[in-house]
Amino acid sequence: MTTNLIVIFDWDNTLCNTKKAVHKGLDDTMKHFGFPAVTEEDIINVMTRHRGAFWQSKFPLEKQEGKTSLPEAIEFYVSAYRAYIKETALFKDALPFILWLKENKIPMVILSNKNHEALVEEVKNKGVFSYFDIVQGTKGPLGKPEKEFAGSSKEIIEQYFEWTDTLEDAVRIPYSEIPNFPVPTIPGHSG
Repeated sequence: MTTNLIVIFDWDNTLCNTKKAVHKGLDDTMKHFGFPAVTEEDIINVMTRHRGAFWQSKFPLEKQEGKTSLPEAIEFYVSAYRAYIKETALFKDALPFILWLKENKIPMVILSNKNHEALVEEVKNKGVFSYFDIVQGTKGPLGKPEKEFAGSSKEIIEQYFEWTDTLEDAVRIPYSEIPNFPVPTIPGHSG
């Protein structure tokens, strides 16, 4: 029996330390729209599964008189974040691991809740875009809607890699079991 492998990465704080850029972009956004500076808890919520609740607590989903809508706020945030992309950096051991995977012809994919265009720009800025078979961010205002994003990600991978009849047998390897791989810097982030 042949075992085919694909390594699927998240980007933010898995391969690339983006916390400082997220903090600055989010702070700029909140200040622009008249909210107080963000807290450490806000940063963690935006970088983990609670991002939708954070944004929706501040901005209505649809345009309301006198209020900025969620899509407008997210658009501003993406632009603000992109101004800080050069301040992000690959984790120390990420590049050697990426190069090892590439050398061993193991396909690599990045699936992220980050805006697709910003993700592609950032991966290119770090000089590693060509190592990945797929780099896929989101297009919606809140990023990773769990079921929809997981379903579309699975379809993308299955269409790209003909031998992936099913991803049902996926194996999740804890960071601690990957030699020389960085441990996530965001509490609750599973990568």
